Amino acid sequence: MIRKVKKIFTYPVLAGLLVLGLSLNYLAVEKVDAAYNHLVGKKWSSTSVNYDIAGGFTSDQKSMIKDTTNGWNRNCPTTFNYNLLTGNDWSVENIDSLGLTILSLNSSDNIIKAVTKIDTDPAIATSFSTSSSQYDFTSIARHEWGHWIHLYDDKTHQSTMYESLSKGEKGKLQTAEDIEACNYMY
Repeated sequence: MIRKVKKIFTYPVLAGLLVLGLSLNYLAVEKVDAAYNHLVGKKWSSTSVNYDIAGGFTSDQKSMIKDTTNGWNRNCPTTFNYNLLTGNDWSVENIDSLGLTILSLNSSDNIIKAVTKIDTDPAIATSFSTSSSQYDFTSIARHEWGHWIHLYDDKTHQSTMYESLSKGEKGKLQTAEDIEACNYMY
């Protein structure tokens, strides 16, 4: 989980630093860096990663996976490219959650493979429209892409990386924290 970073300064040296002309923004960057220290090293060794979409998805679901990929590509230095037979796959399987992403790391702690499984639950939307009795496929895909860049589940309800999703809930977008973490890592 990426915790929220707050600009709280209670250090006795703060007044001295301000006299020296150092800005609060510099100190805030130090605080932000500390929040992402656990992510250092756990990233793709390349900023261009290929992926494949296996069978079992509707054409709309495949489009939604690609659309959510483009959202991460626009906001992060890492680019995910659709390319067949890569070993980095999206598939449909019977699992105990809406989505599951498994990352494989090498001895240098770099991500070398990612596999995402989306549950076969019939309540997961299979088209762009989501009813109040369905789980929003776009929100699930966007969340799982966050795991591809090694973001953790979050406790912030509005976040893409929020740990759960209710039926009928739509439009989980990337938060500033999600984008900041991605940019910090890459």
